[in-house]
Amino acid sequence: MSKFKLYKIIFYSIFFLIFENFTALSEESNFIKEYKLLERADKLYLYSKYVKAIDLYNEILKHTENEIIKIRASFKLGKAYYFQRKFQKSEKYLRQVIESNIKFKDIVKGSRLFLAGIEERKGNYANAINMLIPLGQKRDYYSFLANRKINRIISENPEKNLKKNYGLIDFYIVQRDYERALEIIDLFLSEKPTEELLYLKAKLLFNKGKYGEALKLFDSIIKSYPKGKHLNNAYYYKATIYAYQNKLDDALSILNSLSLTPNIMLKRAYIYGKKGQKDKKIQEYKNFLKKFPVSFQVTYVLFNLGQIYESDNDIKSAIYYYRYLIDKYPMSRLADDVIYRLITLYKKIKDEEKIKSLKKKLIENYPLSVYTYYINGYKLFINKEFDLSMDTFLKDERE
Repeated sequence: MSKFKLYKIIFYSIFFLIFENFTALSEESNFIKEYKLLERADKLYLYSKYVKAIDLYNEILKHTENEIIKIRASFKLGKAYYFQRKFQKSEKYLRQVIESNIKFKDIVKGSRLFLAGIEERKGNYANAINMLIPLGQKRDYYSFLANRKINRIISENPEKNLKKNYGLIDFYIVQRDYERALEIIDLFLSEKPTEELLYLKAKLLFNKGKYGEALKLFDSIIKSYPKGKHLNNAYYYKATIYAYQNKLDDALSILNSLSLTPNIMLKRAYIYGKKGQKDKKIQEYKNFLKKFPVSFQVTYVLFNLGQIYESDNDIKSAIYYYRYLIDKYPMSRLADDVIYRLITLYKKIKDEEKIKSLKKKLIENYPLSVYTYYINGYKLFINKEFDLSMDTFLKDERE
């Protein structure tokens, strides 16, 4: 290759590198300008200067190609038009937010709340409720607002039969408003009983502790739908109710007739415990670990095995299962509890090195644990720093 060609290649490489960097800087510069403009518009919106804010938001939407800025501007624009009572324009921008694939869930949830308000103003009460139902997927501030708004719409329009909405059943179940969920289920059952509705009602009655009523419904499902998809679950709940009613042999008989699942094994272990058959309970837990080694309930089983051996003063076995839990599942919500239990067990066998190592692990990895506060407070107490010690002991109570 000639020197000329080599220099040419180097020249173009440097040129394109500079061009790409310049383009990137230019794009970054545009983003900063648009973001600052968005902040100015947000400030105007905050002080209720909606006309000026709307002008700025529209200006941003005309020029920006950044999806995040576009969605934020659309959301604020929809809200600004809403407060100006320009509901048609407000709806246009809020729907754009919902239909986008934006990952900012709070913006989508906020849009749904405002759109529900618009639908309600138009007299489309059923549409307003349907707009709010997805906000009930988990219990948070938005679901609280949605719950309150739905209940108000229903109570103010009793003649419209707005309760008759399948979506509201799941909504109220997530909110743990079982009474309202049962009320809606009964509305549908009065027209046409189905296995799904009967099972839902039986489960809700079970959750409310109404075991007698729940048992009747589970029996009805077993009898009426012998090939139904909820048959096994109906038997499982029936066995659980028998266990709570101390009909332990009947409960075991049902569980032993079902296909093996993690829940069935755990329920059998629970029943063996109630019957005072500790060896069978331990064996059931050990079988569980072999049969379902990747179940999310493994940590619960390991913890229970550790507790059983600890109560029997079998320190070696208790340490084995506790250590297995924290070594394999350090992120478990039981981990700090288990570490503290290990510290107390090592104290019994006077293994100072292990105690020191576990205390360090507890303080470093679980700084907000009540056991960390206790250890730090006790250390201060030993050093006669009584005020700091008391402050540390009480810290978790104040928070």
